[in-house]
Amino acid sequence: MGETDLAYKMITQPTFPSYTYHIVRGATTLFESFWPLKDGVWGRADREDSHIDSLNHHFWGDVSAWFIKYLAGIKVNPTYADVNTVEISPAFVSELDFAEGYFLHKKGRIDSGWAREDDGSITLRVRIPKGVAATLCLPKGYIGDKTTLCSGENCIRVCKNKR
Repeated sequence: MGETDLAYKMITQPTFPSYTYHIVRGATTLFESFWPLKDGVWGRADREDSHIDSLNHHFWGDVSAWFIKYLAGIKVNPTYADVNTVEISPAFVSELDFAEGYFLHKKGRIDSGWAREDDGSITLRVRIPKGVAATLCLPKGYIGDKTTLCSGENCIRVCKNKR
Protein backbone atom coordinates (compact mmCIF):
# COMPACT_ATOMS: atom_id res chain seq x y z
CA MET A 1 0.00 0.00 0.00
CA GLY A 2 1.38 3.40 -0.97
CA GLU A 3 1.52 6.42 1.34
CA THR A 4 -1.46 8.11 -0.30
CA ASP A 5 -3.58 4.95 -0.09
CA LEU A 6 -2.63 4.68 3.59
CA ALA A 7 -3.47 8.33 4.27
CA TYR A 8 -6.85 7.91 2.56
CA LYS A 9 -7.56 4.80 4.64
CA MET A 10 -6.61 6.63 7.85
CA ILE A 11 -8.89 9.57 6.99
CA THR A 12 -11.90 7.44 6.05
CA GLN A 13 -11.82 4.54 8.51
CA PRO A 14 -14.90 4.59 10.77
CA THR A 15 -12.92 3.72 13.92
CA PHE A 16 -10.78 5.99 16.09
CA PRO A 17 -8.51 7.74 15.19
CA SER A 18 -9.84 9.22 11.96
CA TYR A 19 -11.78 12.17 10.64
CA THR A 20 -14.63 9.86 9.68
CA TYR A 21 -14.87 8.67 13.32
CA HIS A 22 -15.81 12.20 14.36
CA ILE A 23 -18.07 12.89 11.35
CA VAL A 24 -20.10 9.72 12.00
CA ARG A 25 -20.67 11.03 15.54
CA GLY A 26 -22.07 14.34 14.24
CA ALA A 27 -19.01 16.56 14.03
CA THR A 28 -19.22 19.25 11.37
CA THR A 29 -15.83 20.81 12.14
CA LEU A 30 -12.34 19.59 12.95
CA PHE A 31 -11.80 19.38 16.71
CA GLU A 32 -8.73 20.82 18.40
CA SER A 33 -7.91 17.49 19.98
CA PHE A 34 -8.20 14.05 18.48
CA TRP A 35 -9.38 12.18 21.57
CA PRO A 36 -11.91 9.33 21.37
CA LEU A 37 -15.38 10.50 22.31
CA LYS A 38 -17.72 9.07 24.93
CA ASP A 39 -20.65 7.30 23.29
CA GLY A 40 -23.42 9.80 22.66
CA VAL A 41 -21.62 12.59 24.56
CA TRP A 42 -19.36 15.38 23.32
CA GLY A 43 -16.64 14.55 25.79
CA ARG A 44 -13.37 12.70 25.99
CA ALA A 45 -13.60 9.00 26.79
CA ASP A 46 -10.32 9.13 28.72
CA ARG A 47 -11.41 11.72 31.33
CA GLU A 48 -14.08 11.74 34.01
CA ASP A 49 -14.81 15.46 33.66
CA SER A 50 -15.63 15.05 29.94
CA HIS A 51 -13.73 18.24 29.14
CA ILE A 52 -13.17 18.63 25.43
CA ASP A 53 -11.10 21.33 23.81
CA SER A 54 -12.33 23.56 20.98
CA LEU A 55 -14.85 21.93 18.66
CA ASN A 56 -13.90 24.20 15.76
CA HIS A 57 -10.15 24.25 15.39
CA HIS A 58 -8.01 23.24 12.42
CA PHE A 59 -4.63 23.57 14.14
CA TRP A 60 -3.76 19.85 14.05
CA GLY A 61 -4.49 19.32 10.39
CA ASP A 62 -6.37 20.32 7.32
CA VAL A 63 -7.65 17.30 5.47
CA SER A 64 -9.25 19.39 2.71
CA ALA A 65 -5.81 20.73 1.74
CA TRP A 66 -4.62 17.12 1.50
CA PHE A 67 -7.49 16.31 -0.89
CA ILE A 68 -6.51 19.19 -3.19
CA LYS A 69 -2.75 18.67 -3.00
CA TYR A 70 -2.65 14.87 -3.24
CA LEU A 71 -5.91 13.46 -4.65
CA ALA A 72 -6.40 16.22 -7.23
CA GLY A 73 -2.63 16.75 -7.32
CA ILE A 74 -2.57 20.56 -7.45
CA LYS A 75 0.71 21.80 -6.01
CA VAL A 76 1.13 25.54 -6.49
CA ASN A 77 4.67 26.92 -6.40
CA PRO A 78 6.15 23.47 -5.63
CA THR A 79 9.77 24.70 -5.54
CA TYR A 80 8.95 27.94 -3.69
CA ALA A 81 10.59 29.85 -6.54
CA ASP A 82 7.66 31.17 -8.60
CA VAL A 83 4.04 31.60 -7.54
CA ASN A 84 3.01 31.30 -11.18
CA THR A 85 4.08 27.66 -11.42
CA VAL A 86 2.01 24.61 -10.63
CA GLU A 87 2.74 20.91 -10.60
CA ILE A 88 -0.12 18.54 -11.31
CA SER A 89 0.68 15.21 -9.64
CA PRO A 90 -2.52 13.37 -8.75
CA ALA A 91 -2.58 10.22 -6.64
CA PHE A 92 -4.79 7.48 -8.05
CA VAL A 93 -5.99 5.99 -4.75
CA SER A 94 -7.07 2.40 -5.33
CA GLU A 95 -10.33 2.76 -3.36
CA LEU A 96 -11.53 5.70 -5.48
CA ASP A 97 -12.95 5.78 -9.00
CA PHE A 98 -12.57 9.54 -9.34
CA ALA A 99 -11.33 12.66 -7.60
CA GLU A 100 -11.39 16.33 -8.49
CA GLY A 101 -10.40 19.63 -6.95
CA TYR A 102 -9.55 23.22 -7.72
CA PHE A 103 -7.36 26.05 -6.51
CA LEU A 104 -8.20 29.74 -6.88
CA HIS A 105 -4.95 31.24 -8.18
CA LYS A 106 -4.45 34.96 -8.72
CA LYS A 107 -4.31 34.27 -12.49
CA GLY A 108 -7.51 32.19 -12.48
CA ARG A 109 -8.93 28.88 -11.36
CA ILE A 110 -6.79 25.73 -11.64
CA ASP A 111 -8.85 22.53 -12.00
CA SER A 112 -7.67 18.94 -11.84
CA GLY A 113 -9.79 15.81 -11.86
CA TRP A 114 -9.42 12.17 -12.79
CA ALA A 115 -11.70 9.21 -13.38
CA ARG A 116 -11.11 5.50 -13.91
CA GLU A 117 -12.39 4.14 -17.21
CA ASP A 118 -13.84 0.68 -17.89
CA ASP A 119 -10.66 -0.40 -19.71
CA GLY A 120 -8.53 0.33 -16.62
CA SER A 121 -7.08 3.59 -17.93
CA ILE A 122 -7.56 6.93 -16.20
CA THR A 123 -8.75 10.13 -17.82
CA LEU A 124 -7.12 13.20 -16.27
CA ARG A 125 -8.64 16.59 -17.03
CA VAL A 126 -6.72 19.72 -16.10
CA ARG A 127 -7.49 23.40 -16.68
CA ILE A 128 -4.64 25.89 -16.35
CA PRO A 129 -5.13 29.69 -16.50
CA LYS A 130 -3.05 31.88 -18.82
CA GLY A 131 0.18 33.04 -17.21
CA VAL A 132 0.68 29.88 -15.15
CA ALA A 133 3.40 27.40 -16.12
CA ALA A 134 2.30 23.83 -15.42
CA THR A 135 4.08 20.49 -15.36
CA LEU A 136 2.57 17.03 -15.10
CA CYS A 137 4.13 14.42 -12.81
CA LEU A 138 2.37 11.07 -12.87
CA PRO A 139 2.73 8.57 -10.02
CA LYS A 140 5.43 5.93 -10.35
CA GLY A 141 4.24 3.12 -12.57
CA TYR A 142 1.94 5.27 -14.73
CA ILE A 143 2.46 6.75 -18.19
CA GLY A 144 0.44 9.34 -20.07
CA ASP A 145 0.00 10.42 -23.66
CA LYS A 146 1.02 13.96 -22.68
CA THR A 147 3.59 15.30 -20.26
CA THR A 148 3.36 19.06 -20.76
CA LEU A 149 0.34 21.13 -19.90
CA CYS A 150 -0.70 24.30 -21.68
CA SER A 151 -3.08 27.01 -20.58
CA GLY A 152 -6.68 26.07 -21.13
CA GLU A 153 -8.18 22.58 -21.10
CA ASN A 154 -5.92 19.50 -21.07
CA CYS A 155 -7.16 15.92 -21.32
CA ILE A 156 -4.63 13.17 -20.67
CA ARG A 157 -5.14 9.42 -20.97
CA VAL A 158 -3.12 7.66 -18.26
CA CYS A 159 -2.28 3.95 -18.15
CA LYS A 160 -0.26 1.71 -15.89
CA ASN A 161 3.20 1.09 -17.26
CA LYS A 162 3.31 -2.58 -18.28
CA ARG A 163 7.07 -2.90 -17.83
